[in-house]
Amino acid sequence: MKRLALATLLSLSPIAAAATPLAEDLKNYVVAFDMAALDTEARTELRTILDDPDRSHGNKVLSVHSVLDRHGALREVDIHGGPLDAPETQVGLASYN
Repeated sequence: MKRLALATLLSLSPIAAAATPLAEDLKNYVVAFDMAALDTEARTELRTILDDPDRSHGNKVLSVHSVLDRHGALREVDIHGGPLDAPETQVGLASYN
């Protein structure tokens, strides 16, 4: 019964309804990344960066890039449409899932 009440409360909460997944927010700052490579601490650090109202967009881009790179989650892609040689670097929008 307690679980049902908690689930109902969370589903009615405006915060839960308005919250977007971290991966969706990161799309505004990097082209491709691997969410599976990020542990809870890295995800918390990224959320803190994204939610900081005092940081500029450029600062957020550099900070997010740095965190993703440090955790091996940053995926390099050719944003100009040229082919990439290594299959593991050919990451498209599917990498956001």
